[in-house]
Amino acid sequence: MSERPRLRAGLQPAEFDRWYWTVADLRAAARSLGVATGGRKAELSARVRAALAGEEAPPSTTPRPRDTLDGELTLETVVVPPQRMTRALRTFMAEHCGPGFRFDQHMRDLFGGASGVAELRLADAVDIWFRTRDEAPGPIEAQFEYNQFVRKWRISNPGATHDDVVAAWWDHRSRPRD
Repeated sequence: MSERPRLRAGLQPAEFDRWYWTVADLRAAARSLGVATGGRKAELSARVRAALAGEEAPPSTTPRPRDTLDGELTLETVVVPPQRMTRALRTFMAEHCGPGFRFDQHMRDLFGGASGVAELRLADAVDIWFRTRDEAPGPIEAQFEYNQFVRKWRISNPGATHDDVVAAWWDHRSRPRD
């Protein structure tokens, strides 16, 4: 097994592709390479890779989320996607959906604007949360590497503890991808 390289100018793109990089790693590298540090992990990774290859960075495709939820949130509060998933929004949704609430793919699509809804009331979001609970989990998007790993690892290691999963993840991410 080869040793993990430092993410810095001069690193070959093929070697960059072999390793797992955190968003913090990518942002630090982007700053040192003089490229934009914002956006989703996949876009940030593409910009860093392009800079390492001496290519022009791809344009951002991430819609700029906004925090349009001021004041007290009620079931009648109107949301205009893309909406930032704030602590206040999470708290409100957990109060109305229960402690198991999370911003899963259905909620990310809804609040992020991918579902095509121009605006919705928070009552609609709560309703969608409950309507989608019986659906089987779909594929986990590429940017959620940790979640993909955990799902696969838990299938192979039933009965393992959370600490076991975390230790396996740290081991996995310290190794090259090939």
